[in-house]
Amino acid sequence: MTRIAILDRKDMNAEQARVYDAAVAAKSPVGGPYYAYIYSPKLFESAQNLRMTIASGPLSRRETQVANMTIARHYN
Repeated sequence: MTRIAILDRKDMNAEQARVYDAAVAAKSPVGGPYYAYIYSPKLFESAQNLRMTIASGPLSRRETQVANMTIARHYN
């Protein structure tokens, strides 16, 4: 059981559906914390945009992975 109910696509309002559909079309993740973020479409969209901005940054895929692993290790 989750702490926050996971919304089905059919239960989303128009704004939630718009940002969800845009993420699906871009093949971006919609699970994990995004299940909670969808309750605030602006937050969901901002998190997706931040993710894309970081991914398109100056780091190589390998450097990005090293940074992700370092941060994950820091926070256990």
